[in-house]
Amino acid sequence: MKVDYAYQPAGIDFLARHKTGLLADQPGLGKTYQAIAAADKIGATKIIVVCTASMVRTIENEFLKWQTIPRKIKVIKKGTDTPIYDGVNIVSYDLARTKKLHQALMKKRWALLILDECDALKNPSAKRTQKMLGMRNEPGLAQRADRVWGLSGTPVRNNAAEIWPLLNAIYPEGITVDGKKLTYWGFAYRYCQVIDTHFGKKIIGHSNYIRELRNKLDGNFMLRRMKKDCLPDLPPIRYGHIYVDPASGDARTLAELENFITEYNDEAGSIEDLLVNGTFHRIDGPLMTIRRLTERLKVPGVIDIVKSDLHSGIEKIIIFAIHLDTIEGLLAGLSEFECVHITGSVTQKNRQAAIEAFHEGSAKVFIGQLVAASQGLTLHAHGKCSDVIFTSLDFVPATNSQAAMRVHRIGQPNSVLVRVATLAGSIDEKVSEILLHKIEMLTDLIELDDANAA
Repeated sequence: MKVDYAYQPAGIDFLARHKTGLLADQPGLGKTYQAIAAADKIGATKIIVVCTASMVRTIENEFLKWQTIPRKIKVIKKGTDTPIYDGVNIVSYDLARTKKLHQALMKKRWALLILDECDALKNPSAKRTQKMLGMRNEPGLAQRADRVWGLSGTPVRNNAAEIWPLLNAIYPEGITVDGKKLTYWGFAYRYCQVIDTHFGKKIIGHSNYIRELRNKLDGNFMLRRMKKDCLPDLPPIRYGHIYVDPASGDARTLAELENFITEYNDEAGSIEDLLVNGTFHRIDGPLMTIRRLTERLKVPGVIDIVKSDLHSGIEKIIIFAIHLDTIEGLLAGLSEFECVHITGSVTQKNRQAAIEAFHEGSAKVFIGQLVAASQGLTLHAHGKCSDVIFTSLDFVPATNSQAAMRVHRIGQPNSVLVRVATLAGSIDEKVSEILLHKIEMLTDLIELDDANAA
C-alpha cells in the first residue's frame, strides 16, 4: 500500500501497536485509510467495521481501494443477513444492535473491531452503546474482539464525559485515579463541571483536571494530529458572515413567525424587536420553532448570494441547512445549477449518486442536511469547490466543524471560505455566541496543542 503523506505511517504504526486505541486525527487526514493499512500490517482477516449508516458505502469503497490483503467484503444490509467470518463485515450501528444480527456477531471471536465515528457511542444508556461496548457485566461486541480501534475526528462533542463509555470498555486505565476505577458520574465530577437541577445532574463544562485526562490518553490510548501540523501546505480555512435582510423573506413566513411570537408571549413585541433589535430574550415560545422560521426567512437571500457567486465564476458551492423546508426552498430556487442534495431520508444509493455528481460530475450546488451530511464525505471536487454556506449552525459545535471539513481535506488546493447566513440582531447571533463558548470548553481536551490553549 502506498503511503502518500509523511504523517500517515505514525498513525498506522500507532494502531498496529495497540490492541485498543483511538485514532482521533482532525477530520480530513485519512483515518479510514490508516486503519485499513494498520489492519493489513497486522494481517487481520476476521474484521467487523461498525459505522453510521451514511458511511457504509464509503468504507466499502475504501477497503476495495486500499487493502493489500485480498479479503472478502460483506456489507450487511438487514438484520437477518449472515456475517462472513473470514473477511470484512461492514455494518451500521443501528443494524449491529438488532437482536438476531447481534447474536450472530457475538457467537464468533473477531480479530479486529473498528468503530468508525465512535463518538456515536457517547451515551452509556443507549442500546447501541451497550451492544457495542457492553455494560453492567453484560459483554458487548468489543469484548468479542482481540483488538478494538476507535476512529473519530471529534471524540467528544460536548463534554469529556462522552468518552467514558469507550474508556470503560476498552481502556480502563483512562478512568482510573489512584488505583480506583471511576464510575460515569465519578468521571464526570472529576473532569467536568456538574450542577444539580430540578431535572437531575447537568454537565456544563470541564474542570481543572481536564489536562490530566489528556495526558493519560495521549500516546497511550489516543493519537490526535492537527491539519496545521500534518499538512502545513493545506490552504487555510476562513470564516465569515453573510448578513441577510429579513425583509427579503417571504411574507407568509414573516407572518407565521410574528403570530407564533404573539401566541406564546403577548409582551414579546413586534417582529422588528426580534429580527432587528434582538430582543428575543423576551420570547417564551419553543426555541426550535423560532429557529426553523428564521432559517426559512434566509432562503431568498441565500439563493441570491449563491446565484451571484456562481455567475461570477465560482464553480461549485456547498450549502448546509437544518430544516427540510429550507432545503426544499433552496432546491427550487437553485434548480438551474443541477443541484444535488442529501437528507436523512435519502437512500444510500441516491446518496452516493449525489456525492459522485457533485465531486466528479457537473452538479454545481450540493445541499446537505447538516447532521446527515456532516461526516465521512469528501466534497472539494478536486479543488473546484472551496465555498461553504451555512443557513444555520447546529447546537453541537463539532457538527458544524465536521461539515466545514468536507471541503478542507487532502486534495484541496485552495483556501476554503465558510460563511454563515445571519439575520442581523436576531437569535442567530446569540446562538453563535453560545456555540463559540462550547467550542472553547472543548478546546482544552481535544486541542491542548493549540496556541490558545497553552
